[in-house]
Amino acid sequence: MPLHRLSSGYSGYLSGASEASDQPHARSDTFYGRLGSTVRDRSHEVTPTRRVSFSQLSALRKICVRLTYDEDAYPGGIDIDMFALLFDNACAFVDCIFYKHPEDASGSFSLNQKTNSLAVDLETVPDSCHTIVLAAAVYTTGMSIAELEGGLIEICEGFMGPVLFSIPLQSLEVNLEEATDSAGVLFFSLSEFGGKWRCRRLERFSKPELPSLMKVAKEESQQIEEDFAVGNLKNLRTLDYVARTAESSPTMRSSSSGSREAQKMNFSINSEKLEKLQSRLSALRGGSSGEGTNTEARLSALEDQQKRLSRQLSKIEDKLDLLLEGLQG
Repeated sequence: MPLHRLSSGYSGYLSGASEASDQPHARSDTFYGRLGSTVRDRSHEVTPTRRVSFSQLSALRKICVRLTYDEDAYPGGIDIDMFALLFDNACAFVDCIFYKHPEDASGSFSLNQKTNSLAVDLETVPDSCHTIVLAAAVYTTGMSIAELEGGLIEICEGFMGPVLFSIPLQSLEVNLEEATDSAGVLFFSLSEFGGKWRCRRLERFSKPELPSLMKVAKEESQQIEEDFAVGNLKNLRTLDYVARTAESSPTMRSSSSGSREAQKMNFSINSEKLEKLQSRLSALRGGSSGEGTNTEARLSALEDQQKRLSRQLSKIEDKLDLLLEGLQG
């Protein structure tokens, strides 16, 4: 299987930046300096400390993002990468963590290419960073990241903690015609509002090129700002809330491969029980033919009532979430 990492490094995208111009003694500590620019961008200088209020308002301070797949399915190897695209509160691009820039100057982000894992210390993220958009890409020619055999992205609490979010890559719906247009995926975002990090699961595909990923990431950061401004927080939960919800729902988190298999079983449909339920409903409906339509009408009424209750519970849950977040704010 041919491997080819596209020359999509941000150094090639910046005007006047090149590998040949890389002078270590003249480089700044910013992302741009590490890639060869000799000009310090003062608007993006790193602020090493977080807001004082953050440690008081948020209990979840560190996360780890892992990308795993079935390595035995690719004996010739495969070329993948992870990204953290950073934006300020005006949705302007600030920094990017990827294979050419695995750590930032503040030490808040650390990408381990051998294990395909990204550690983020939310307590020390520079003040210039308001939104973090996480992405992944496969550089193997002609392959979509949704085709990655056994591909799984997990977002964990702490650097070694339990799983908060689990995203099977093969469950993603790809509607694009070209596989290269879905070789990259933006799968998660974090934005800080009032000292609290809010998160949103994404499912946006792009080409495995940094400019393409940046374009989509900026669109998502702008959408997040718009949603927060109008109070649309349904898909913009705080990380603390997600962690508490996961604690009360064992099927949402796992700490080992064994529990991951159990998680899949919890979400899978038991076909035997489903067949029994369907046969009972059929028997009830069949038995109702001799008694008129009363039984069938009651069954239909019960089904309608169940649907209404489900919708009402969903609305109540959303209102309780907003109330809880308002009380904590």
